[in-house]
Amino acid sequence: MIKFFIFFSISYLILSLILRYFIKVSILKPFGYPKLVYIVDFFFISFLIANVVIRQGYSFDFLKSYQKSGYIFIGITWVFFLTYLANIFFTTSKGQNSSRRQFLRKTIGGVGALGAGALAYKGYKNAFEPLVITESIPLPQNYESLSGIKIVQISDLHLGPTLKKDFAIDTVNTTNGLNPDLIFITGDIADGKALEIKDMVEPLRDLKAKFGVYYVVGNHEYYWGVQGWIDTIKALGINVLVDEHSVIDINGTQVTIAGITDKTAPRFKLNHSFDPKVALKNAPDQSYKILLAHRPKACYQAEGLGVNLQLSGHTHGGQAFPWNLAVGLVQPYLKGLYTHKEAYLYVNRGTGFWGPPNRLLNQGEVSLLTLVKKTDTKES
Repeated sequence: MIKFFIFFSISYLILSLILRYFIKVSILKPFGYPKLVYIVDFFFISFLIANVVIRQGYSFDFLKSYQKSGYIFIGITWVFFLTYLANIFFTTSKGQNSSRRQFLRKTIGGVGALGAGALAYKGYKNAFEPLVITESIPLPQNYESLSGIKIVQISDLHLGPTLKKDFAIDTVNTTNGLNPDLIFITGDIADGKALEIKDMVEPLRDLKAKFGVYYVVGNHEYYWGVQGWIDTIKALGINVLVDEHSVIDINGTQVTIAGITDKTAPRFKLNHSFDPKVALKNAPDQSYKILLAHRPKACYQAEGLGVNLQLSGHTHGGQAFPWNLAVGLVQPYLKGLYTHKEAYLYVNRGTGFWGPPNRLLNQGEVSLLTLVKKTDTKES
């Protein structure tokens, strides 16, 4: 936990310094108000303090409101990064006199600010309105009895500072409205301690699927007390898979549903294995195997284990432009459907979001995955 606090604080301070500079140069200075940047400094510093206090277990309502406002502020100001780049590009050409350059800077700053405001609003709106993304998963010939089975995947809800109980209710309504046979929740369910915000996840009790609802933890559960979250989700009647599997029968075919924990565990001195070999130990050889793993890269550990379908989240698809471009450089599987060796891998780009409410050009999702015969897909 201490390492996470240090990482969070350093990352936040770096981001705040970048945004401070952008705001001062591209918004305040062109209009003659550079000293107002000290108000921005106060906001950033107080927001960081509020986060640290909340993470220490002091749940004051005004601090939580301030934390939410801070995330919104960061989400909006980050979009102004685009106007800063435009300002630099259009106002540094040689041969312009100082008065013309100043006029251009003000004009582009004003127009850019309006444009950035519109983009920020769009990104904010997208963050609270995940899409239903549909995809077909081809079946091997010996499992065609599973054709037509509908799976709904939810991932990275991140209930807490910004996303509240009403978001969980909307997600449950959307999910149940798809009439799923199976529901899978692939980690990062919340950002807060289970005892403090368990009312926010209470609506998940109403998730309904013919063959059950299953859940695996993500890295954020460890930050906030993983055992508390495991116990809380179990109490909702949801099947929690902790480096283990469950075997069910669907249309006369055995289906193994395996779930692994997250590789964050050793930082908290927990003996979770986060190993597909452990989770699939003694699973029926001839069963259709589904692996739930928060991180897509678990597919490398699962090679050769007979996994037919892996469902993951974690990446958020990069969450928002331009972060999606950077995340794609370090995540070989960013979002959507892939094949990895003999398995299909689907990466949910996050139903909710983490931190700033900004989903610019990368809206969240509830995944509707239908198992189909290969002859019913474009692969035929």
